[in-house]
Amino acid sequence: MNKGETEDKVFLGDLILRTFFRLFQIVKIHRSDNQLLIDNVSSFVHAVSETCAGEDSVDLQIYRGRFYLHGEKLIHHPDLFTVAKEMMDYLSKRGICGLRFHQDIAREKTDAVVDFFELLGRAEQKADPAQWLQAQRQNNGHGGVERLNVPDSIVVVHDPGL
Repeated sequence: MNKGETEDKVFLGDLILRTFFRLFQIVKIHRSDNQLLIDNVSSFVHAVSETCAGEDSVDLQIYRGRFYLHGEKLIHHPDLFTVAKEMMDYLSKRGICGLRFHQDIAREKTDAVVDFFELLGRAEQKADPAQWLQAQRQNNGHGGVERLNVPDSIVVVHDPGL
């Protein structure tokens, strides 16, 4: 992999984390007709589409306190460490060790993506957040995103440093 490809992966990984982080923050405050929310859904969908680049989906996984995208460890810029930490806390409170973003998220309506983030927000108050989220997703469609059921201890990653 050349330097340009590495920089592109870092940029796309950072973009996914930043847009995901913004959305879970904005959904707490605004309704789905808010322009800021609509713009951030668009940015998130664009980030997922760019990251998928010719593939059907992209997996964002948490393993040993780090994020992995396409099975490769994300190397964060220093200004992203707080975002990554808060996202890990946010997802772990919901029993989520990974998410799969599908390329077809670009065809989803803004409301479907917002619904997913609203479900994530409500899941924390449930006795078994991961199970509740799975049941809600089955009832309401997937919005181009699904929870990975693979536990942290058996995630297969492509990291020669492990």
